Amino acid sequence: MPNGTAVDLVLPKFLTVMDKLEVVKDVTQAEVTVTITEGTTPVVYRVLSAPALACADRAYRPFFLSPTPAGTKVFKSYEVAGNDGGIAYMCLKLKDPTSGLAKYFCGKGMMGEGVTGYALKRGTQSPRPFYISSLTWGNNTWTHHFEFLNAGLGSIAARFPVGSQTGYALDEAWNLNPRDTHSDGTSKRAAYLGALALKTSTNRNGVYVSPYKNANVTGAKAFVASELNQCEPGYKTYPDVAADGTLEQTILPKLWVNDWYANPYNGCSWAQDWALPTAAQTTVSGCTTFDIKTANPFQLGLNLHDSAQRRCPTWQACDVGSFCCAASVASGSRATCVAKSDGTAWCWGTDMGGSLGANVRGQRKTTGVQVVVQDGSPLRNVIEIGGHGGSHFCARHADGTAWCWGINFAGNGTAYAKQVAGLASVQQLAAGTQDQHDCAVKTGGTLWCWGINNVGQLGNGTSTSSTTPVQVSALGSMVVEVATGAMHTCARKSDGTAWCWEQTAAGSLARATQMTASAPGKSRG
Repeated sequence: MPNGTAVDLVLPKFLTVMDKLEVVKDVTQAEVTVTITEGTTPVVYRVLSAPALACADRAYRPFFLSPTPAGTKVFKSYEVAGNDGGIAYMCLKLKDPTSGLAKYFCGKGMMGEGVTGYALKRGTQSPRPFYISSLTWGNNTWTHHFEFLNAGLGSIAARFPVGSQTGYALDEAWNLNPRDTHSDGTSKRAAYLGALALKTSTNRNGVYVSPYKNANVTGAKAFVASELNQCEPGYKTYPDVAADGTLEQTILPKLWVNDWYANPYNGCSWAQDWALPTAAQTTVSGCTTFDIKTANPFQLGLNLHDSAQRRCPTWQACDVGSFCCAASVASGSRATCVAKSDGTAWCWGTDMGGSLGANVRGQRKTTGVQVVVQDGSPLRNVIEIGGHGGSHFCARHADGTAWCWGINFAGNGTAYAKQVAGLASVQQLAAGTQDQHDCAVKTGGTLWCWGINNVGQLGNGTSTSSTTPVQVSALGSMVVEVATGAMHTCARKSDGTAWCWEQTAAGSLARATQMTASAPGKSRG
């Protein structure tokens, strides 16, 4: 980059497109069309094709579907309607996991301008979104990208449907189409670029967020139903990232972060690796939001849901349909479980008391079986797996809940994933060794534990076991990480101190003398 920083640019597979759309015709030179019924209305789409990048230097030709009238030769980015020259679907030829045959699968979205992906800073694992108007590689120049509506960038430019203007983003529409203008007449192009940075900077597809630009709380502006306003109900606690819609170093959308990312005790070097500044925030009438106003440089912000968890951004490369990309791994005495980056959970080994989580008690599986819930459907949206040396595992769900399966001597073990009652807003999980007890850190910094408590390992000052979580109240709301052993528990606080409790045989609590404690004590070090 211009400042001398070395980066590797990582392009998303299949989505980078060349500006050479062609109408597909049959042997009689008639345009090929397909009909898709959306709701109750059949829609006829023309089939187009253009070169795209599959992976690295390998090109392929996907199909695109456009509802434009026959003979139309002008196609427009960020449009989906036929009268506007829109493109509404991208179709990829993939292997059908059910039949094993190659078929075309089509996803709804729109064509976008420029090329976007991740810049990975050399010497780190820290990704950051980049945006460039074009990419020249050899004799080819790539100028566009496709934005899928579901779990992609397409929701940013998607307009609010008629009658659905609530003043806040919808799941599949942020109403920041760069072809449009705001209610004050200014272009939405900068807001689109800023929103691209907000949506992609922390790799959070599937996590509930609320983007905002209209400073109706911090800038004394009126609430506008067609704009993205601050302080949406349910999103009033965790400001996450902010942007201004400009580029730095010619390719990087400028970013600000919440001070959580700047705290070294949270174990996330992302903000430090990129020298990202923190954005000022304020609390007004019970809503904590970025302080968007004229005096501050950032003009867009994003809050996480009140039950969400912060996490350090990571980048992974996956082949579609493969078993790769284990985002989290846990090993027991005779089983191993992983959370894949697609949100599913898989286990293999010998099932001891339900440890595989697939309702296959006593069986041995040499390949992964999917973890299920009570009705037999797959456990989805998993972002972390916990388990250590036993026959019991727990998973952290994207909605902040915890789900466990296998042997648990507290009496609540199952052969399928069962939600831990009374526990929400989980940020980190630790499943205890020898299936004794589990603990979870919540987003507010409180620590909760459940299970066997015969020597005080739950940390609540008693020796009474509990099948429901009890708070380790002595640590307050400053816990950022917890680890569990067979008969002890340790936690790290945001001030960098470590606290441990329960049986301390052989100095397991790092104390000077062997002793037993049922409430947290500060660990010497």
